[in-house]
Amino acid sequence: MPSPDAESDDRKDDRINSFLVAPGSGEMPFRVAARQLARIASRANNDPAYDYGAMRATGILPGADGVQWTYAQRDEAIKKGCSTIEVKDGVINLSDIVTMYHPTGDPLPAYRHVVDVVKLQNIIFNLELIFATDDWNGNPLLPDGDPTVNFNARTPSMAVAAVNTRLDALGLAAIISDPGTAKASTKAWIDSQNPKRLNVETTVQLSGNTNIVSVNLNFGFYFGAAQLVA
Repeated sequence: MPSPDAESDDRKDDRINSFLVAPGSGEMPFRVAARQLARIASRANNDPAYDYGAMRATGILPGADGVQWTYAQRDEAIKKGCSTIEVKDGVINLSDIVTMYHPTGDPLPAYRHVVDVVKLQNIIFNLELIFATDDWNGNPLLPDGDPTVNFNARTPSMAVAAVNTRLDALGLAAIISDPGTAKASTKAWIDSQNPKRLNVETTVQLSGNTNIVSVNLNFGFYFGAAQLVA
């Protein structure tokens, strides 16, 4: 059996594409990918914060149990840019869905998990919704504190308020964590070289996903209470 990372290991800088697999399956590769992608796309559209593990890719015949990857092989595959599956009750279940992005020397690549890329896409889209509209596109731009009677005038502080409102919404959607910290980082200013340019900056923390759950179980024994002497 070829190495699980054989197709993806050479594409270390590819943060766009994913290699979706079904070890040992006799299905055509494009069919294997399409059946999994259909599940991924649906969830990414309906709940972009939700990862894809354990989604059932029905309609694909899995390979025999003896050729399924071990945990060590799946871990190797992920680190070399290859997505993984697990076969449960004869049905292919999606596991870690990753891009091929795995730069040498980076143990935790920012663009590894597809769900994180989808979250970033949603954040960018939401910020674009603010500024690529008639409310901002081409409006007069003034420094904070300048008096004006022009309803269409905009200031850096107005940009900060608009971005922070959107960050609250992204927090409610569980796309980002700790929106309060993100809002505290938001700033905007008129460019020092171009009076027609507004610079805006904010730093967000993507939400995590419960892909791994670790439980420590502590136990003891119950001993009856000592008899009281009357």
